[in-house]
Amino acid sequence: MSEQENMVRAWTMTLISVLNGLTMASMAMERAGETKRIVEVSMEVMQGMTASYTPEQKGLLARQLALLSGLANRSW
Repeated sequence: MSEQENMVRAWTMTLISVLNGLTMASMAMERAGETKRIVEVSMEVMQGMTASYTPEQKGLLARQLALLSGLANRSW
């Protein structure tokens, strides 16, 4: 296995863990009746984190998230 493959595996495992945490937090907000706030909070955080990204970096992030979304849909 190449170094790049190992890096993608580690990155994917880390991202899946983070997304699971996001899912749990979103579910807790829904139970608290704050469904609209989920989008507001997510947008606020994403804007803060990606403010210094170049358009190319933002595009790469979007493509990676789309790839993971597609894989998640196919895995079950």
